[in-house]
Amino acid sequence: MEQRLLKENVFKALMIFALPYMFSNFLQVLYGSADLFVVGQFGHTFDVSGVSIGSQTMALITNLILGLTTGVTVLLGQYLGSKSYRDLSKTIGGAIVLFLIIALGLTFVMLYFNNENTLLMNTPKEAIEATKS
Repeated sequence: MEQRLLKENVFKALMIFALPYMFSNFLQVLYGSADLFVVGQFGHTFDVSGVSIGSQTMALITNLILGLTTGVTVLLGQYLGSKSYRDLSKTIGGAIVLFLIIALGLTFVMLYFNNENTLLMNTPKEAIEATKS
Protein backbone atom coordinates (compact mmCIF):
# COMPACT_ATOMS: atom_id res chain seq x y z
CA MET A 1 0.00 0.00 0.00
CA GLU A 2 2.91 2.34 0.69
CA GLN A 3 4.02 2.02 -2.94
CA ARG A 4 0.49 2.71 -4.10
CA LEU A 5 0.30 5.90 -2.05
CA LEU A 6 3.59 7.08 -3.50
CA LYS A 7 2.83 6.28 -7.15
CA GLU A 8 -0.89 6.99 -7.49
CA ASN A 9 -3.06 9.99 -6.89
CA VAL A 10 -2.94 10.62 -3.13
CA PHE A 11 -6.50 11.98 -3.02
CA LYS A 12 -7.83 8.82 -4.69
CA ALA A 13 -5.94 6.54 -2.30
CA LEU A 14 -7.13 8.49 0.75
CA MET A 15 -10.72 8.41 -0.49
CA ILE A 16 -10.51 4.63 -0.77
CA PHE A 17 -9.56 4.55 2.90
CA ALA A 18 -12.18 7.15 3.89
CA LEU A 19 -15.19 5.73 2.03
CA PRO A 20 -16.03 2.94 4.51
CA TYR A 21 -15.92 5.41 7.41
CA MET A 22 -18.06 7.93 5.51
CA PHE A 23 -20.52 5.20 4.55
CA SER A 24 -20.91 4.02 8.15
CA ASN A 25 -21.60 7.59 9.28
CA PHE A 26 -24.16 7.94 6.50
CA LEU A 27 -25.88 4.74 7.64
CA GLN A 28 -26.00 6.10 11.21
CA VAL A 29 -27.71 9.27 9.94
CA LEU A 30 -30.20 7.20 7.91
CA TYR A 31 -30.94 5.07 10.96
CA GLY A 32 -31.73 8.14 13.05
CA SER A 33 -33.78 9.65 10.22
CA ALA A 34 -35.83 6.48 9.82
CA ASP A 35 -36.54 6.45 13.56
CA LEU A 36 -37.65 10.08 13.45
CA PHE A 37 -39.84 9.46 10.42
CA VAL A 38 -41.67 6.52 11.99
CA VAL A 39 -42.11 8.19 15.38
CA GLY A 40 -43.21 11.41 13.66
CA GLN A 41 -45.97 9.48 11.89
CA PHE A 42 -47.34 7.73 14.96
CA GLY A 43 -46.11 9.64 18.03
CA HIS A 44 -46.36 13.01 19.71
CA THR A 45 -43.90 15.88 19.53
CA PHE A 46 -42.29 14.82 22.81
CA ASP A 47 -41.73 11.35 21.34
CA VAL A 48 -39.92 12.93 18.37
CA SER A 49 -37.81 14.95 20.81
CA GLY A 50 -36.90 11.79 22.73
CA VAL A 51 -35.89 9.93 19.57
CA SER A 52 -33.84 12.89 18.37
CA ILE A 53 -31.92 13.10 21.65
CA GLY A 54 -31.40 9.33 21.69
CA SER A 55 -30.16 9.38 18.09
CA GLN A 56 -27.60 12.05 18.92
CA THR A 57 -26.35 10.01 21.86
CA MET A 58 -26.05 6.89 19.73
CA ALA A 59 -24.25 8.82 16.98
CA LEU A 60 -21.74 10.10 19.55
CA ILE A 61 -21.08 6.61 20.90
CA THR A 62 -20.86 5.13 17.38
CA ASN A 63 -18.31 7.73 16.29
CA LEU A 64 -16.27 7.13 19.44
CA ILE A 65 -16.15 3.40 18.76
CA LEU A 66 -15.38 3.96 15.06
CA GLY A 67 -12.45 6.17 16.02
CA LEU A 68 -11.08 3.51 18.36
CA THR A 69 -11.47 0.77 15.77
CA THR A 70 -9.65 2.93 13.23
CA GLY A 71 -6.72 3.16 15.63
CA VAL A 72 -6.73 -0.60 16.12
CA THR A 73 -6.72 -1.22 12.37
CA VAL A 74 -3.66 1.00 12.01
CA LEU A 75 -1.80 -1.17 14.51
CA LEU A 76 -3.04 -4.35 12.83
CA GLY A 77 -1.86 -3.11 9.45
CA GLN A 78 1.58 -2.23 10.80
CA TYR A 79 2.06 -5.60 12.48
CA LEU A 80 0.70 -7.52 9.51
CA GLY A 81 2.94 -5.58 7.12
CA SER A 82 6.02 -6.26 9.24
CA LYS A 83 4.99 -9.92 9.64
CA SER A 84 5.05 -9.53 13.42
CA TYR A 85 2.38 -12.14 14.06
CA ARG A 86 2.93 -12.29 17.81
CA ASP A 87 2.23 -8.55 18.15
CA LEU A 88 -0.67 -8.95 15.73
CA SER A 89 -2.32 -11.61 17.88
CA LYS A 90 -1.71 -9.56 21.05
CA THR A 91 -3.32 -6.54 19.42
CA ILE A 92 -6.36 -8.56 18.33
CA GLY A 93 -6.73 -9.99 21.83
CA GLY A 94 -6.26 -6.57 23.40
CA ALA A 95 -8.84 -5.05 21.06
CA ILE A 96 -11.37 -7.74 21.94
CA VAL A 97 -10.84 -7.11 25.65
CA LEU A 98 -10.92 -3.32 25.17
CA PHE A 99 -14.19 -3.36 23.26
CA LEU A 100 -15.73 -5.85 25.67
CA ILE A 101 -14.88 -3.53 28.58
CA ILE A 102 -16.25 -0.54 26.67
CA ALA A 103 -19.47 -2.42 25.82
CA LEU A 104 -20.01 -3.52 29.41
CA GLY A 105 -19.11 -0.08 30.77
CA LEU A 106 -21.42 1.76 28.38
CA THR A 107 -24.23 -0.70 29.06
CA PHE A 108 -23.85 -0.15 32.80
CA VAL A 109 -23.67 3.64 32.48
CA MET A 110 -26.59 3.88 30.06
CA LEU A 111 -28.84 1.62 32.14
CA TYR A 112 -27.83 2.58 35.67
CA PHE A 113 -27.52 6.32 35.06
CA ASN A 114 -30.45 6.55 32.64
CA ASN A 115 -32.22 9.30 34.60
CA GLU A 116 -29.05 11.33 35.14
CA ASN A 117 -28.02 11.05 31.49
CA THR A 118 -31.46 12.19 30.35
CA LEU A 119 -31.42 15.20 32.68
CA LEU A 120 -27.82 16.02 31.73
CA MET A 121 -28.93 16.46 28.11
CA ASN A 122 -31.53 19.09 29.17
CA THR A 123 -34.36 16.94 27.90
CA PRO A 124 -37.77 18.64 28.04
CA LYS A 125 -39.96 17.23 30.83
CA GLU A 126 -42.53 15.94 28.36
CA ALA A 127 -39.87 13.95 26.48
CA ILE A 128 -38.03 12.38 29.43
CA GLU A 129 -39.89 9.04 29.35
CA ALA A 130 -39.59 8.77 25.56
CA THR A 131 -35.87 9.57 25.73
CA LYS A 132 -35.22 7.00 28.44
CA SER A 133 -37.08 4.28 26.58
